[in-house]
Amino acid sequence: MAVQSGSQVSTRLSDVPIVPEIATAAIILRSLNSNAFVNSGVMIRDPEADAFLTNNLGGKTFAPRYLGPLADDEPNISSDDPSEKSTPKKITGGKNKAVRQSLNQSWSSMDLTNTYLGLDITTAITNQIGDYWNTQENKRLLASLKGIIAADLATGSPVMTVDVTGKTGADALFNAEAFIDAQTTMGDMASSLTAVAVHSTVYATMKKLNLIDFIPASEGRVEIPTYQGLTVIQDDAMTYVPAVTGDSPSPAKYYTYLFGRGAVALGVGTPKTPFAIHRDEAAGNGGGEEIVHSRLEWIIHPQGFSFGLEETPTLAQLETASNWTRQYERKRIALAALITQG
Repeated sequence: MAVQSGSQVSTRLSDVPIVPEIATAAIILRSLNSNAFVNSGVMIRDPEADAFLTNNLGGKTFAPRYLGPLADDEPNISSDDPSEKSTPKKITGGKNKAVRQSLNQSWSSMDLTNTYLGLDITTAITNQIGDYWNTQENKRLLASLKGIIAADLATGSPVMTVDVTGKTGADALFNAEAFIDAQTTMGDMASSLTAVAVHSTVYATMKKLNLIDFIPASEGRVEIPTYQGLTVIQDDAMTYVPAVTGDSPSPAKYYTYLFGRGAVALGVGTPKTPFAIHRDEAAGNGGGEEIVHSRLEWIIHPQGFSFGLEETPTLAQLETASNWTRQYERKRIALAALITQG
């Protein structure tokens, strides 16, 4: 029932009960439905990753095996000599290792604060948890991409990255020529690219150059920005390295990523207790406190790479070049990067 405090009434959890199972489903649905990388087809649910996270068999890493393409060797010339024997070729493969990401967050509210504000803070928190996890999902994806591109650049002969920040003027900004160069890192598979993700600063450059086209969404209510046929995703969480001044100056660097459909595998699992509300009646000198707990099991993994750690990584660990190893040949990885000054 509602709690009366003078003339003020505060809605309590008992007035608007939150069912954990329903709240969990709503949180996952909201985080996925509002994610631009999911909606654009860049990040796709992987049934094998889902199964790994929910099979109750344990395990920290997920490493499905893969077979590579057949080598493009010249075929044998047939003959009528029975002593001439052909030598069979081999098919190679490997493992594309991903790591389980076991994550949680909690938020608290004091009962007395609810009373003073006349609001149900616990319900307000619960309604925003899906958006919170959507943001964290993007941060973890972009941190992984930063690490992968750092590994590519560390080779000294990058095969996935075009960096024009060393140029001057308009040539150092996003431009059609640089974009085509980034596409071309995929060779004859460049046509498989379907989306491009940019920082709002880069998006502004594209608009000033009149490079953005808009097409109506299927519902007809929203227009989708596109560039050279690729869906444009705008996100200010995109990798950005500020300019450095002083004795060793360096320009600002904005990372733009080009993706093919399904470039990133997404697995979603269910922890033992994904959502809970804990009451601490003694908190606030007996005034009471409610703590909302949310937990997720994720795999967020760019296809074609292996991640080197065994435990849930921090963002900094995802950004570390040495933790990533490319497994697929370049053209089989639907990912490229363009680094510009804006």
